[in-house]
Amino acid sequence: MPYGWIIIIIWLTASFMAFGFGIIYYAQFILPDPKAESWIEGINMLLRSILHMGPKPVRSRKSAEYPGEESLPSSFDTLQAGILRSYQALAINKGSRFARPAGPGYVRLEENESVDQLFDLRKHVRSQDVTANTHDGIPLITNVRIVFRIKPSRQTPGATDLEYPYAEKAIFQVSQANSIDENNELLPWSEQIAPQAASYLVSEVAQFTLNELSEEPNLLNGIQSRVRRLLRSNFDELGIKIIDVAVTMHDLPYEIKQHRLANWRTSWESEIREEEAKKDVKVQRRMKRAQSQAQVEITDEILTKISRMRRIEGINLSQVVYLCVMGALDEAIAGQAPAPEPLAEDDEDEEYER
Repeated sequence: MPYGWIIIIIWLTASFMAFGFGIIYYAQFILPDPKAESWIEGINMLLRSILHMGPKPVRSRKSAEYPGEESLPSSFDTLQAGILRSYQALAINKGSRFARPAGPGYVRLEENESVDQLFDLRKHVRSQDVTANTHDGIPLITNVRIVFRIKPSRQTPGATDLEYPYAEKAIFQVSQANSIDENNELLPWSEQIAPQAASYLVSEVAQFTLNELSEEPNLLNGIQSRVRRLLRSNFDELGIKIIDVAVTMHDLPYEIKQHRLANWRTSWESEIREEEAKKDVKVQRRMKRAQSQAQVEITDEILTKISRMRRIEGINLSQVVYLCVMGALDEAIAGQAPAPEPLAEDDEDEEYER
């Protein structure tokens, strides 16, 4: 067609204008409050997103992801802005120093700002099994469970629209709490509390014997309270609120159960032997008392018969003694000797001594 290059220029111009107006139109959806932010910022963000071709920026070691932690939205790498969930907050650095906390909701990074860490504002729960030795050297398997979160704001309920309000100072404190473990790996703030609680628990359990811990449940409650108090005093200055600490004991190993059963059996067997020995002593005392009483009665009977025979029949002493002794022995052998009267148990020792 004649003048075809003019038509091409017109179509290209229309296309570029449509693209530009489209960028301007969509820019209004990038910034949540057009009155506070210029549309130019939205246009810059869209252009950065379109023209971004390189790799994502490398973040600091402290902002690396830890297993189980949520990752930062990728828009912070391309657009320097993004939307955080209602339970998320950021620690933002300017250069290498802490600048401000931000989030949840829409967050835009200013010039020279970078994301240091992403925080979960919800309650965290950590549980750890702990092997502690009692005061008598017996290994005891226990469990400590901790519930904690970043310190909430001190504002009255309803004074903020945030679902999980937080203290801005606490974000700064927690951002400085990360450390490196023995393997030179990142140890986030959320993974430092359970090991510290386990250390406190080992020290507390070592003060009591196994029998004391098993028989007095209040001791375990006291240990739990002291571990909670130590954790709160240690982590309060780090911007972490310890909500609850629970300490429980697992079942004892089979060998320890058998050992305790043997000790229990030994104590009862010793008590049984002691009771049987006491009964044997009582039986012997009763037998000796019966023998003494029988001898006294035999003697009295002999003396009575001697007196009667001498007075009435005129029999001499030797004959009387012989006849009385033979008669008494016959009665004793035949079981006709009168049984001794039972004494009260309280009078047994006194009567025996008499």
